[in-house]
Amino acid sequence: MCWDTFLPFWPCVVLIRSDMAAAASISSSSSFTLRADKHVHFSPHRSCSYRKPSRRRHVSAAAAASSSSSSLSSFRPCIDIHGGKVKQIVGASLQDNDATATLENFSTDDKPSTFATKYRDDQLPGGHVIMLGKSQENADAARDALVAFPGGLHVGGGITDESAAEWIEAGASHVIVTSYAFTDGMIDLDKLARLRDAVGKERVVIDLSCKRVPSSDATTTSESSESSLDDASNPYCVCIDRWQTVTDVRPFFDDWLARLAEYCDEFLVHAVANEGLRGGIDEDLVRLLAATSPIPVTYAGGVRDVSDLERFYEVCEGKVDVTVGSALDIFGGELKYDDVVDWHKRLRM
Repeated sequence: MCWDTFLPFWPCVVLIRSDMAAAASISSSSSFTLRADKHVHFSPHRSCSYRKPSRRRHVSAAAAASSSSSSLSSFRPCIDIHGGKVKQIVGASLQDNDATATLENFSTDDKPSTFATKYRDDQLPGGHVIMLGKSQENADAARDALVAFPGGLHVGGGITDESAAEWIEAGASHVIVTSYAFTDGMIDLDKLARLRDAVGKERVVIDLSCKRVPSSDATTTSESSESSLDDASNPYCVCIDRWQTVTDVRPFFDDWLARLAEYCDEFLVHAVANEGLRGGIDEDLVRLLAATSPIPVTYAGGVRDVSDLERFYEVCEGKVDVTVGSALDIFGGELKYDDVVDWHKRLRM
């Protein structure tokens, strides 16, 4: 794994130059190639705008920023959408056939664009918009966020190789896939190849959200893990279908991360057992991601306060990015959003 090639998080796009003071602002004339066929101008005061693509070699934001540093964890913001509204939902409580089983930490009538604009103004690209359920109201809400921060957000939720391109055209920098990548509970590389062909691997994020499952409850298909932190008797297994289905795919066995890196630009990994509970991070999972992921990876789940962020940084040695949701005051929690942004910026001073 070479972190001199990939820097984990996009807000550090301002660090393309080694002059750290330059991180404080980006002139409206500055630009860089964000992804395969779009150029995006970032301004702290204006929304991003596209310009006609050139045919020169394109460099990802994560790779471009890596020229400044190889160990800078970063805060990746999020917008979760359910029923057309911005919400925060507890772990795997979202049920297809029982709306009363869904546990909400937060719900607001504020438009998704309100949050996207905040992330844009704070120069925090690379966050994710997740549609929790297939509905037109969720799709419309997601587009509202993308319009406010074009080229600055990933989008996920029911996306396939047939619909991915339209989300890129709608303003997403990347599409996130989870259940799409599976057939009968196993990763389907043919599907991922079609998605890669549709939009380019540099625009794809694979969600490998997971939790530990005793081997008696999961089929044993591997002999040994890539790291001693994952135990064959109690391995991490990927969860799909909004985490309602636990698969037999064990991401830290059988060289899965390296194999999947051929089809995507980044990984997104929620600690399913920790997500939405504000009970602290899954340190074993964070260490595994830092030790084994060959490409940028974002962790989510359990962050409660700034001390958790400091511990996260210590555990991953700056090699993994982090998303904070339910704990933030903008989502009804006690952790100040501004404090998280300050933490992100302090790492770059």
